[in-house]
Amino acid sequence: MNNRKCFSTALKCTFVAFVLLAFGSLVFAVYGTFPLSGAEMKLTSSHTTATTGDTITFTLTLPYPVTGTIVSAGIRVADWYNLPSEYELTRVSDLVYEFSYTVRGRTAGRMRARADVFTEDVENDHFDWLISNTIDFNVIPRMDTLWGMEISDRVIVITAGSERQINVLGAFEDGFDRLITEGFMGTTYEITGAPGIATISEDGRLIALKPGEGTLIARNGDISATAEIFISQSVAYWFSEPTLEPAPQE
Repeated sequence: MNNRKCFSTALKCTFVAFVLLAFGSLVFAVYGTFPLSGAEMKLTSSHTTATTGDTITFTLTLPYPVTGTIVSAGIRVADWYNLPSEYELTRVSDLVYEFSYTVRGRTAGRMRARADVFTEDVENDHFDWLISNTIDFNVIPRMDTLWGMEISDRVIVITAGSERQINVLGAFEDGFDRLITEGFMGTTYEITGAPGIATISEDGRLIALKPGEGTLIARNGDISATAEIFISQSVAYWFSEPTLEPAPQE
């Protein structure tokens, strides 16, 4: 009796497995692949840091062939004005696609490449399974050709308790002006004047702490630029309830 029961259970399991396999085969035959996920496809780059004139090769690797279903795949690179540029990937094999990007012009700073894979539902006339993956990289100009720099705001007026992003523009020998705000480009910051009025991060984020006046100095190598800082009391301070001192005890 037990043997017959075990045989019946095994037969049911085999039947279920057969149905699932048949269904999977049907899906594969219709769509050419199973749905991908962003974690399954890898996006890598030949450089994590590049400079003007360098060529970066990005490689997109799929876990299995996507037969006949890739409609468009591209890498978007945000340039200096944060506008995306789109490029088509070159098919190297069933699993590998590549794209090469050459750093030109005023491009500098933190960059992000993005790969998109689309598949098409022909019967319903729409796109399915949009999968994306991104990778970050840094573009550092040739800092040995930097000849001048300036802080975008020559006078910084700010209230205590607020923050502001400072931008530093560098002038280079090739005629391009580029943002060199981030610390990984070698730019450093110092605040002089009234002590403790403000702090600034290595990437130029200014935090006003209390009222006062000072000077912000940005340096990169032997080149520097300055801006005056005026920190006023916050509006909330003027409308806050006054703090009453306790009466002296006799």
